[in-house]
Amino acid sequence: QSVREVKIKRGRHSGRSMAFLTIEDNTCSISDVCVFADTYEQYGNLLVEGNTVLVQCKRDGKKDSLVVEHIWQI
Repeated sequence: QSVREVKIKRGRHSGRSMAFLTIEDNTCSISDVCVFADTYEQYGNLLVEGNTVLVQCKRDGKKDSLVVEHIWQI
């Protein structure tokens, strides 16, 4: 549904980009799904608003959020 790209300002990934997504299907919408820098570099070209993709996430137990692991074009 939407992609919000941010530049990393500190740490070992400083200067690289990551993203926060709002994803949805027919049942719900989930916001602030995190795509870290390595994953964003690999799959960022698929993350275009309106594009239909399959997203595999894992749950981050520390922050109770979702982190993208893989994305497939469907």
